[in-house]
Amino acid sequence: MSRAKAMVNCGERRMSRNIKLSRELCRPNGGRRIDTLGDALNFIDRDVPKDRRHAPHWHHAREMLTRAVRTRDPVEIERATTVLERAMRKETSVAEPGLASAAIRHGAFA
Repeated sequence: MSRAKAMVNCGERRMSRNIKLSRELCRPNGGRRIDTLGDALNFIDRDVPKDRRHAPHWHHAREMLTRAVRTRDPVEIERATTVLERAMRKETSVAEPGLASAAIRHGAFA
């Protein structure tokens, strides 16, 4: 692959990471909202403690987000959003979808 083509592919991946999730999610630590595929991947890589990051629910969420970045398919984006939301709920024991910020009260990610 030529260098120019590699740079274009890299740029496309970066743009794909800016694709919006199906719905905005709240970070458990009360930080910025998660609204793009890139935000979601960064959240897993930076905010989820390393010892928890390898749990099956986080691994599955990252896998689905990566697939959504690659395919840009709205169905895959919806699936990835749902899997991320479930991983956040599983980790934080939050009962309602989209309310993971309530995890602060439960000491999640402390």
